[in-house]
Amino acid sequence: HNFFVDKSLFIKELLEENIKVILIPRPRRFGKSLNFSMLKYFFDIKEESRELFEGLKISEEKECMEHMNKYPVLSITFKDVFGDSWPEVEGEINLRISEIYSKYKKEVWEVLTEEEKKVYKQLESKTAERREVKNSIKKLTEILHRKYGKEVILLIDEYDAVMTSMYGKEGFDSCMGIFRGIYEKALKENDAIHKALMTGIIRISGGLEPNNVKIYGVTHSKYGEYFGFTEEEVKPIIKNSELNYEEVKNCYKGYNFGGTLVYNPWSVVNYLTRGKYGPYWKNTSGNDLIKELVKKGGPEVKYNFERMLERESVNLEVEDNVNLRKLTERDIYSLLLQSGYMTYEEDGVRKYKLPNKEVRDFISYLIQEINKELKLPESIEKAFIRRDWEKLKRLLHSSMSKILNYFDVPKRRETESMYHMMLLGMFSSFKMYEVKSNVETGLGRVDILMRREDKKENIVIEIKAGDKFDKLEDLLEEAKDQIKDKKYGEDLNGEVIKIGIEFIGKTMKLEVVD
Repeated sequence: HNFFVDKSLFIKELLEENIKVILIPRPRRFGKSLNFSMLKYFFDIKEESRELFEGLKISEEKECMEHMNKYPVLSITFKDVFGDSWPEVEGEINLRISEIYSKYKKEVWEVLTEEEKKVYKQLESKTAERREVKNSIKKLTEILHRKYGKEVILLIDEYDAVMTSMYGKEGFDSCMGIFRGIYEKALKENDAIHKALMTGIIRISGGLEPNNVKIYGVTHSKYGEYFGFTEEEVKPIIKNSELNYEEVKNCYKGYNFGGTLVYNPWSVVNYLTRGKYGPYWKNTSGNDLIKELVKKGGPEVKYNFERMLERESVNLEVEDNVNLRKLTERDIYSLLLQSGYMTYEEDGVRKYKLPNKEVRDFISYLIQEINKELKLPESIEKAFIRRDWEKLKRLLHSSMSKILNYFDVPKRRETESMYHMMLLGMFSSFKMYEVKSNVETGLGRVDILMRREDKKENIVIEIKAGDKFDKLEDLLEEAKDQIKDKKYGEDLNGEVIKIGIEFIGKTMKLEVVD
């Protein structure tokens, strides 16, 4: 199947943008590198690209075409710069800079001063000091500007790749320091550049980008249609290929980029090639990291994914950027959103969901793997059905200990909300009960309401959590009083069982309220 999707008007929007330095983070395999290749061929002063762009939408834009092949272009990618230790990674960074300097050597050598030639050779031979490495991209834009007498188009692909690969490893701060230096020098107050464009997967916080960078993330409306395939682009291709359009739509559409719904281009291309559904995108990379993120996020993240698997849109607090030094729950949701494992919808309130079947299948598999590792007892529901409260207490205590150990939840996160989510996660697989959270009943909202499928029995559960200065007995009395004072369950049809459950660390108490 041969087909072409014209994204050339991306060039027009960039040229009309009055911002000098732009970052566009998007999930992997969404066309970032292809778009960069297009930009390089369009702008590069060393190319003759008119024939290449003939017949494309951009060729009809006369003002834009005046910019074709008019600028020196410096294009660099930090993709595949990996290593098992920081010294190895730093060596790979130096190698990438060396490759760039070797590539441009013949082109610029004649305009260099003797001192510049000395530093140039050091960068090329990987013997330069760290301060020269930090200054290397800026210096090369200045040299290109001098050579051609024109401002430079700077393209930095996978700007975040090395830093995310170093996440959680010794040397992470040193890695961040080098890239902060590279980007600060190259992008801030650099008169040699006409425009600089960076892409990557996530926006990393911590002062990494200079304050003159304009960021168009996945929730921003600008450039939404240029990364991924739109409905108008995909539908005729699938119909002409005589493949199942509805299947493609269900499996690979659903990513919301600032109000534009797009398909995963990598998966669509593979579907067209093979003629059948497959989890093509999830096999490309990063799945172990996602599992680690869910584990680090704790029971709350796992439970919210379980809700999304039921096609629910969930109200979450999500950061605009990701603090890799100290991931909070908000950072984790942000990373999952920017990486393409979640998307969002807006109808007055922004809510988050899984975009399509391909991602749902992966998340479902991930949750199953976590449940296997947790080895939670399957008899918790039976204890509720048989009203064996002593056994229920033992099973919940055992399960809670396993969950807290598995997710390695820090003390500061042992909140009432966390225990609430933990119980909801345990109860989510029940067959005989419908389980709901924060349900209006009586004079307030009860934490958990379980309604048996025959509607003859309701179980209301109120949760309290404290710290080492509290007493479980006091928390239990507080829960029991709240159940009575708020008249939880008194407006429900059928029998109502009222339960208070209290937590401090890995200790708990459970009592049925008379």
